[in-house]
Amino acid sequence: MENYKKLLNRILEIAIKEGASDVHFSPGQPPILRIFGSLFPLVKEKIISPEDSKNLAFLMMNEGQRERFLKE
Repeated sequence: MENYKKLLNRILEIAIKEGASDVHFSPGQPPILRIFGSLFPLVKEKIISPEDSKNLAFLMMNEGQRERFLKE
């Protein structure tokens, strides 16, 4: 999970620096920033796998949210 924390922090730092309103993580794509309504893929970052997507989401969830996600 430590590598995912580093990845998430790096992406969030870029998002803040660039003034992004949203960060999108979608399997098969690099992370994508929304800046003034336009989407910009971070092409220098790795392509997000389904496992990456799940682990990044889990970092942003509390225990109850993770349990609910796993049930549904």
